[in-house]
Amino acid sequence: MAASEKKDGSGLPVAIVATVLVALAGIIVGQWQLVGTRPSPTEVAGYPPGTLQDVPGRLWQDPFAAIDQYLKRPKDAAADQDPASQRSGRERHAEVIVELNKPGATADIMGVMVFGGDYPEYAEQRRRTRYAVVSALSTASFVPEQPEGLGFITPSAGLERQRRVPFEWFRQEGSSRRVLLLWLDENSLDDHRAVSQLVEFTRPLGVSLKRSGGRVVILGPIGSGTLQAMAAEIGGRKDWPPDMTFFSTATATALAGPSGAQPESVLRIIATDRAVMGALVPELRRRGIDPTRAKRPDRIILVSEWDTSYGRELPQAFEAAICGAGAPCVGSPPRPAWIRRFSYLRGLDGQIPGAQRSDSKRDGEKSQADGSGPFEPLERAEGTSQVDYLRRLALHARELPSDPGDGGAPGEIKAVGVLGSDVYDKSLVLRAFRREFPKAVFFTTDLDARMLHPAEYAWTRNLVVASSFGFALDPSLQRHIPPFRDSYQTAIFFATQCALEAADTRCTKAPRASQAALSDRIPPRVFEIGRGVAFDLSGDLPRGIHPEVPRVLPNPSGRHLLTGLGILLSGALLLYLVSPPLKEGIDGIVQRARAAPRRRKAWAAAGLLLCAALMVAACVAIVLEGQKGEPFLVFSGISLWPTEALRFMAAALSVCFLVAVRRIIKRVRLELDEEFGRISVPERRGSGLRAWFRGVWPALRDKRQISALLDGKRYKAETLWGRYLEQSSFRSQCQRVIPAALLFLLFCGLIISFDPLEVPSRGQSVKWIDHALLWLSAPLLVWLILVVSDTIRLGDKYTKFLGASEPTKWPDHILKDAGDRLGIALGGEAPDASIKEACISHWLDIKVIEMWTDIVSPIIYYPFIVLCLMILSRSPLFDNLGTPYQLMVVFGVSGLYAAACAFKLRDVAERARNMALERFTHLLVKAKGQAGAPAVASQIEIMMREIQSLRRGAFAPLTEQPVVRALLLPISSAGGLTLFRYLGWGG
Repeated sequence: MAASEKKDGSGLPVAIVATVLVALAGIIVGQWQLVGTRPSPTEVAGYPPGTLQDVPGRLWQDPFAAIDQYLKRPKDAAADQDPASQRSGRERHAEVIVELNKPGATADIMGVMVFGGDYPEYAEQRRRTRYAVVSALSTASFVPEQPEGLGFITPSAGLERQRRVPFEWFRQEGSSRRVLLLWLDENSLDDHRAVSQLVEFTRPLGVSLKRSGGRVVILGPIGSGTLQAMAAEIGGRKDWPPDMTFFSTATATALAGPSGAQPESVLRIIATDRAVMGALVPELRRRGIDPTRAKRPDRIILVSEWDTSYGRELPQAFEAAICGAGAPCVGSPPRPAWIRRFSYLRGLDGQIPGAQRSDSKRDGEKSQADGSGPFEPLERAEGTSQVDYLRRLALHARELPSDPGDGGAPGEIKAVGVLGSDVYDKSLVLRAFRREFPKAVFFTTDLDARMLHPAEYAWTRNLVVASSFGFALDPSLQRHIPPFRDSYQTAIFFATQCALEAADTRCTKAPRASQAALSDRIPPRVFEIGRGVAFDLSGDLPRGIHPEVPRVLPNPSGRHLLTGLGILLSGALLLYLVSPPLKEGIDGIVQRARAAPRRRKAWAAAGLLLCAALMVAACVAIVLEGQKGEPFLVFSGISLWPTEALRFMAAALSVCFLVAVRRIIKRVRLELDEEFGRISVPERRGSGLRAWFRGVWPALRDKRQISALLDGKRYKAETLWGRYLEQSSFRSQCQRVIPAALLFLLFCGLIISFDPLEVPSRGQSVKWIDHALLWLSAPLLVWLILVVSDTIRLGDKYTKFLGASEPTKWPDHILKDAGDRLGIALGGEAPDASIKEACISHWLDIKVIEMWTDIVSPIIYYPFIVLCLMILSRSPLFDNLGTPYQLMVVFGVSGLYAAACAFKLRDVAERARNMALERFTHLLVKAKGQAGAPAVASQIEIMMREIQSLRRGAFAPLTEQPVVRALLLPISSAGGLTLFRYLGWGG
């Protein structure tokens, strides 16, 4: 009967353990930065003046920047390295012509068009283009004749505005074939005579090409405006330009010349703007956004740059794709009025050549330009930065209800398209508009690896990207080359292979084939940006050019299925063998199932069959949806399936915990009977359904008279125990829990209805499963919270009776048994008889409270464990769900309600202990004042010390209370979500 010894302390630090586990997971899963150890060069040297390629430069280096840097060397350079002592660009031009005319070699001229200029995005585009072209040459067995050197020439005609044209020579191993690679500035071409300029420039170089079998190919243009101007200049003439073929990566849709014919000398190897935009329409439909409906079409915002032809044409192409998909468009040309356009000027960050970065900080301060923090402090509406325009634009777009000409199309903005050519501008637009439209689906064009950086993940996650290419081609084309940085780099790589006729049958071998021969065979692709990955959602594509699209559904082999099944079965059997509580619970369920009536067995079998049928139907729906559904991923940040798995686990745990609560209620009676002796109570009789409904309101009010519980001024233990067993029965508990659960669900629904939650899903099957699991897990969680709270509340209620000022009236056999254990003899007419009986009764009250609460209080963990799973299911590690304020309110109210009941139970128990100690003090004084009662006084002192040292159940220290530890579970979950974001796992 003595209180079990228990060590004082703070108990298990749940929050610290959870945070450490999350941090360890970050170490295991997180990505590490690769940092080179090569020292920086101190001087710019060159090759001997006798070589043509005497400008130092890596094969990935910007050719324009390498030459400019070399020519701006210090004046005190060595004489043999002084640029003034070397040949001029005109002399180099003549020597290149001599090289082309060397007998016994076949030389091709390959001009690569890039954007000149000092802006960082142009320099990066040149680096990427050179890397792609050189890589494509390597796949055709071409090697550089001077791997670390460049040359330059001054054009004699055609390209007068480009003072220096970088060049480099490549030769094919095992062959006499050579390629002269020329780097051409597309910005230096005139709008209306670009083709003529290129013909004039290459004419002196290509004099001997026909004799040697060489060709002139141009990789370009890359700008949509230049492509349209060149198509208009060619005008559909079949024989012009002579002996020159363009392999363009521009996306302009209209290429017809004045005669309406497509120029045969231009081979486009990239999908048109309209084709790319057309791929977005079905993808938006899969995400529940349909802008083509005849009634109440979903509203979409398009944000694009207007100072480029590319930025002006993309919104038009998207609207044309919407109209082409059957939308009721109006006007001439027809356009959907519910699609709103907004525009900006390129260079939103205000960075200009030669100027200091506007976001630069002092030494030791971190810059916010990497996207790791918000726009703080707020930017001023002055200076070169244009971000303040963007912030006001986002706010204006949110507050503008509808277009005056859209017929009053109602509803919120469902999607936002960020269309432009500058990825840095796109990043800023995404940051501004994400804040104002947190529920919208964002989409853009042109896949770029900069979107995958952890600093951009908060803005680019779940971003839908339509692009002609991914980061790589089919392995037979990509070969040993690593994946590229953007889709245009991949396109240039493929265009170079086509120009070299290195792509076999995948590129036409006819030099003047129509553009439809290839571009129509390259359908656009659709990606979704996840955590460090761009997942391909394109579905089944023609093989040969694109790599194989990853499967949305897992396709495990038979071996993997058998292995997984073996792990599950062996793990379940191992748990059954090593866990006595689990073993007892399963054995009890089996025994009760065998002893159950046939009718109950039939109902149980029907329920199991129904659950199995629903699961099979869900699996069939997922399989039938196939590549059009939500991808099965775990830590990508774009899949809803881990969330659904956690919700299903929460629902299953709720059911298990509800069963465990009923078992604990039964355990209370068994252990109290075993410890203190059985109390006889009358058996309860069942009542009909009508009587149950009539008892709902009285059960909710709980206003029964307590006079029947009293024996004079003392409560009768038999009556208290009988009333507790009656109210803790499943039937009686349902009378209180069901109405409260319905009311609580209504309360939560009304809170959420202020701003309904949006789930970023793809396909119908996952949406149906999400709704089903939400309607299953949420009511079960509410039911569990209320059942646990009701069980604790009942303990609170009857603990208050046991802790009343007068001791409980216990049956004689229990008093006698307790007196024998304590060494206090009852009976007789001794003056201390009443003191002894009061002491034993008070002691029984406190010990029953201790044991009672020790058995019941751990159930407070149950709702918090399920609540923790529900919070984790919305982790940014899985998908971009977030935890909006409505859910915070619902989760907070749920947890606080359960915690309040537990804290109240502890408060009542402490009050009962204090009152018992107070009564024992009075009894001690009385015993010491009575003759013949010194022995009882000594026993009272010992009993008081034991009551003061109680450490079980509700008498445990605050830091060891289950409710305190349980509260740390959701707190640690929220801390884990914050840590996910800090590690770059979430947005």
